[in-house]
Amino acid sequence: LQPTFAGTFIAKFNAAGTPVYSTFNGVNGTLPVGIAVDATGNVYVTGYCVGVANLSYDFATIKYDAFGNQIWLRQVSNASGGALVIDGADNVYSSGSSPTIKYDTNGNQLWMHAAGGSPGEIALDNVGNVLVLSSSTISKLDAIGATLWSQAFTGTGGGASAPLAAAVGA
Repeated sequence: LQPTFAGTFIAKFNAAGTPVYSTFNGVNGTLPVGIAVDATGNVYVTGYCVGVANLSYDFATIKYDAFGNQIWLRQVSNASGGALVIDGADNVYSSGSSPTIKYDTNGNQLWMHAAGGSPGEIALDNVGNVLVLSSSTISKLDAIGATLWSQAFTGTGGGASAPLAAAVGA
C-alpha cells in the first residue's frame, strides 16, 4: 500500500516474495490509510477520496478479490477514513472522522454509528463488541452498533490527541 494523493497502488506477494498481482487506482486525490486481508485473501482498503465536484473528501472503503479485482466501493460524503478491521464472518468495520460503519462481505451497510473527532483506531473483542478510538472519544459499541459506553478525553494540557493503536484484552 503506497499512500499518495496521486492514486493508490496495491501489490500482493506470495510467501516466496514473488509478485501475485498489482493494481493501481489512478484517481487523483486518493489517500489510503488502512488495509486488511480476510481469510480468503480479499483485500480491504479505507481512506480518503475526492468528493463530489472536488469540493471535499469522502470516506471510502474498497474491497478487492484475491486477484486484485475491485469487488465493491462504498463512500460517505464529507468524511475521512481512518482504520478498519475484519471479523471472523468477513464483516468489515471501517472507522472514519465521523462514522464507524459495519459492512457485510458483500458491501451492504449493516449499521453506521456517528462519533466525533478525527479518525483513530478500531478493534474487536471476542464477543463482537467494537472499540472505537478517535481524537476526542473512546467508545465501545455492541455487535449491532449500539453504544455500550463512551468516554470523552483531551490530550495532555487540554491539547489535541491522536490515537495510534487499539487492542482489546481478554
